Amino acid sequence: MSYIGKEPIVGNFQKCDAITTSSTATYNLTVSSVAVFPETANNCIVSLNGVVQAPTSAYTISGSQIVFASSLTSSDVIDFILILGSVLSVGTPTDRTVTLAKMATGTDGNLITYDASGNPAAVATGSDGQVLTSTGAGSPPVFETPAGGGAWNFIKTQTITSTTANMDFIHGTSDVVFDGTYKYYKVLFRNGTVDTTGAKVYVRVRSGGSFASSGYLAVENNAQYNGSASAISRDATTASIMSTACVYHPGADRAFLGELMFEDPSITATRKSCIFQLMTPFENSSSIRSFVGAGVYSTAGAITGFQFLLSTGSFETLQASLYGLSTS
Repeated sequence: MSYIGKEPIVGNFQKCDAITTSSTATYNLTVSSVAVFPETANNCIVSLNGVVQAPTSAYTISGSQIVFASSLTSSDVIDFILILGSVLSVGTPTDRTVTLAKMATGTDGNLITYDASGNPAAVATGSDGQVLTSTGAGSPPVFETPAGGGAWNFIKTQTITSTTANMDFIHGTSDVVFDGTYKYYKVLFRNGTVDTTGAKVYVRVRSGGSFASSGYLAVENNAQYNGSASAISRDATTASIMSTACVYHPGADRAFLGELMFEDPSITATRKSCIFQLMTPFENSSSIRSFVGAGVYSTAGAITGFQFLLSTGSFETLQASLYGLSTS
């Protein structure tokens, strides 16, 4: 709103500093030793010698001074001078006068929005993992479970940096998700080294509260190139859902990497299967071997995790990352 002349002061009501009277009618008005400028005499409440004075007739305001109708004496007492804002307006709050304590109570996790009428409203608290989604103009946002849309969602990375026999991913442990939340799960693993010659990389699934050590059918094709010739061979195992016929040798320069993928582990009517691929330097610096294969756990039912281990010895290093993919 526009004004002709001085715009009203709103909302900032102030009590002036104490004034020592003398044989004069004019006195300076300060708050915390800083000059203040009341809008008019009508915006002040003045008490002199215990009597509230009538504005305009008993006193007037000139800038940052009050001018009484007649001179006072040192025996007069100005009890108080209160400067008011415009009492007919709702003004802008002064600095540091509005705090969170002034807001209405709510539920931890709620967000504040505006409804279709422009009034404040609360967005109901969502669940862990949900995201805030716009529902368009005129409708408050909501928390929703993100749609998969074909994107792989990171779940968990584990790392071995010193001699360790196995690495376990168990649903519900250490933030691991491995259930019906996602349709597919992928594991990327790298920097795998071993401490024992002749070790093979195994992956076993967790069924009935433990990792099964048998009951698998796994097969792979592998190709080896040693600088002058290549060879193709096959291997199978019943001790792991992943078959790797390569005889691994110790050495940081012979690290293997690969990936494997599981279908929904929560399905109870089917046998659990996976597909995998892996590559590694083989025996020496002039040799390489690549594996591609598939495996199945022969007992139908849900599985709740998987485990990396070796046929003999322990890992010296290994890093594995778990991802989930939703198709709806």
